[in-house]
Amino acid sequence: MQTVKLSIFIACSMGIISTITDLIAPDDSMKKQFMSMLGLISLLAVLSPWLSDGFTLSLETDLDEQDILFYTENAENELEQLYLESAENEYDAYLLELLNNNDIKAASVDTYMTLSENDEVTVENIVVKLYDLSQENSAYSLMNQQLPEADIQIMAVEDERTDQNISGQPETSAG
Repeated sequence: MQTVKLSIFIACSMGIISTITDLIAPDDSMKKQFMSMLGLISLLAVLSPWLSDGFTLSLETDLDEQDILFYTENAENELEQLYLESAENEYDAYLLELLNNNDIKAASVDTYMTLSENDEVTVENIVVKLYDLSQENSAYSLMNQQLPEADIQIMAVEDERTDQNISGQPETSAG
């Protein structure tokens, strides 16, 4: 880090010296030669901290093959999770809009997907939360038309103020 700081300091100093010299030097052919020499000196001055420390570039790492495989698998899993999360969010929005466009008042739709070895996305489960459970059959048939292979669950939205669901039945609490 000291080497980098020193190089930057030398480059700035040589830039200031170069500017002052350019202003003072006479306008003739000597000025071109003088500025060329000053440029060469500046280049050597900036490189000197790197060369004096025995600068070496090593491509060796402390990672072994197992570490590399671990990081690769970790990155693949994280990428897969991001992909599934994005797909689930897009599908949630699509299905919610579909329900609302069919006059089914849904609060939320949560899809749960998996990714096969062939990178095929499969919707495993759909949870639909309705404001009005009297629309349960309509919502179920609409979801079943879209995704007949998915497990579909229809639930009522819970009223947070009274701890009851919309159908008026009190929630049972474990405890």
